[in-house]
Amino acid sequence: MKLNIKDLAVNQEVGSAGIEIGVKDNDGKHQGDFHVTKGGIVWCKGKTPKKNGKKLTWKKLMDQLEEK
Repeated sequence: MKLNIKDLAVNQEVGSAGIEIGVKDNDGKHQGDFHVTKGGIVWCKGKTPKKNGKKLTWKKLMDQLEEK
């Protein structure tokens, strides 16, 4: 996978606007975007807009990762 930061809207802390990370496969095909904010993360597969993405709070993400 190839990852690039598409929009960096932070000073020292991740704020409400957050960071957008574009995800491409090894052939350079766009897979989607991760939006990282102070409230959690949003996965937007393909060209899904942020408002329709899959959302996880930091607490839910940590709980899911600890279960595995």
